[in-house]
Amino acid sequence: MDVHVHNNDAQAKEGKAAVEEARKLQFSFDLVEAVLHHVDFLSRVDQYSCLRKGKHLEEALRRYEELWLPLAAEHKDKVLSAPLDIEWVWHCHILSPLAYKRDCESFVGGIVNHRLLSRQDRNTAVEVSKDLWMQKYGEKEPFKIHLPMGKELKEEEGEDWTFTSQLKYDVRAAAGRQSLFYYNVSLPHYRDRQFIGRCVHRYQQFLYLMTLVKKAFLVPCYDNDLVWHTHQLFPVTYRQDTERILGRVLNHDDSTDDRSPGSTLNNSYANTCKLWKEAFGQHYSSPGAMYRGPTSRGTMSDFTTKESDIDTEELPISVFIQCIALQTNPAGYKAKFSVLIYRSIAGTSERKLIVELKGPNLVWSVEQLKKATFNMERGDALDFVMVKKSGVLGRKEEVACVTIESAAIFKHVIYRYQCNFTKEIAFDSEDFENKLYVDGGVRTVTATQVWSFEAGDFGEYKEPANFDLKDPLQKWQDGEDKCCASSIADHRLLDPSGQEVFKVRVTHNVNHIRSSVQIYDAGSRLLTLANLVDSSQLPLPGQVSGTGRDVCLSPSNGERAFLVKDNHGDWGVIGGRWIPGQDKALAYFRYVSSSIISLFWEAAFAFA
Repeated sequence: MDVHVHNNDAQAKEGKAAVEEARKLQFSFDLVEAVLHHVDFLSRVDQYSCLRKGKHLEEALRRYEELWLPLAAEHKDKVLSAPLDIEWVWHCHILSPLAYKRDCESFVGGIVNHRLLSRQDRNTAVEVSKDLWMQKYGEKEPFKIHLPMGKELKEEEGEDWTFTSQLKYDVRAAAGRQSLFYYNVSLPHYRDRQFIGRCVHRYQQFLYLMTLVKKAFLVPCYDNDLVWHTHQLFPVTYRQDTERILGRVLNHDDSTDDRSPGSTLNNSYANTCKLWKEAFGQHYSSPGAMYRGPTSRGTMSDFTTKESDIDTEELPISVFIQCIALQTNPAGYKAKFSVLIYRSIAGTSERKLIVELKGPNLVWSVEQLKKATFNMERGDALDFVMVKKSGVLGRKEEVACVTIESAAIFKHVIYRYQCNFTKEIAFDSEDFENKLYVDGGVRTVTATQVWSFEAGDFGEYKEPANFDLKDPLQKWQDGEDKCCASSIADHRLLDPSGQEVFKVRVTHNVNHIRSSVQIYDAGSRLLTLANLVDSSQLPLPGQVSGTGRDVCLSPSNGERAFLVKDNHGDWGVIGGRWIPGQDKALAYFRYVSSSIISLFWEAAFAFA
């Protein structure tokens, strides 16, 4: 007994010492800041489904290979950033370090360096790149090309065109994999500095473990994998850092994605868990950092109101502005300027002030834009006005004004209840040339509808293999495998005339602690679903900074959470816990909120 305790103490000390040694590993730049820039870039690319495959990806590959690499190689002394389509292909290419070096040496004689920049610094670097591009290629090759946002486009003429790439690395396949990668790091905690700091520490441990077991195939979790990707996106310093730490350039290969039992990936992950525990005395899996499965994008039907008496085209929208940035400081104004945002009301000369943003700031984010949430009708417009202050009394003079028409904002709510938008607009006056960048979002403001809830009876059924209502439920029989036994009920929502509007199926498997709520329209088309998620997907409260923007989960406090998905991916998170001594659950809302959340919550606990 004493020997066993002594051995445990010794192992704990060795594990702690190994963690401390891992923390001593040094990198050539601030990885926390770089991860924030990386996630921001991935989120922007995610808005353009056209870059996942098809003619826009093919054209981006051509522009990268034939135009960008030669240009960037000629100006290695400058900090350059490419247009979004080229930057995406470049990003995917770099994430295979050995292949990237080989291709660069073959094409342009040496490695072309890359850096992750803040959005403001990237905009500046893009302008430098644009000037060099125009000098080299002129008007015959446009620097920026139009990329359609939102839904996948219908096939068009020339859709099957394929560029004949000379790269040895398959960038097309990498683009598909990296699109799926973002889904696994897209929840809000991957923008939290405290959580990212922890990710960097686990990446240090990941590299340190490689120094101990040189020939093992180690499989990262998504937290240290995100940092690993970020590190690679500085290819020159990545080579220097890994050569110094490991004695070699650490290659990266994400083409192994078979997670089935007995697969190489599955077996290697199990071995990584074992080695991690032996080296550090810690469990390898980490809350909020594990595989989340595939995205739901494209697997369901879009919500429509064609059979409703509500005309969504006439409904107002709620607009919220998240970030505004000026590219450069207005010449000579210094702190003596303001940017005022007005809503111009359709059909009148009236305009209402939304918010005033004061210099010397060039970037205004959520804290300064708390009041920048308002409703707009079709025909309204947003006016962005720059005001110069002068004289002892602070006399104000309007020096620049730009307008965003409502049509440019309303178009983003066609396919979703909520969507983000980004606008880049010229903001010029006689004294200066500038650009204004506006990031925001929109939500539909829905009319009130009253539905009645008709509860179905719960029965014991075999857990369905899919979410197709057309497949009849199979009754579970005593003596059959209990793991397949689920409590299932089909509820209905009826309009005032008694017509069915939605079907709601609630499934709960007590043996697997797995629950789901699926919502279908009257035609049995799946519109949205909510799955019970645990701390493998959501971090614990102590892992994030507690600003209120993160979605976290405290299982020890009795909390549970549902992840809501629709045809465009993650839609929101519903969290809650039982109130001791009461028959009701207390729900708290994170990420997004809507009246539909109450429907999920009521349906999910109707059987409790």
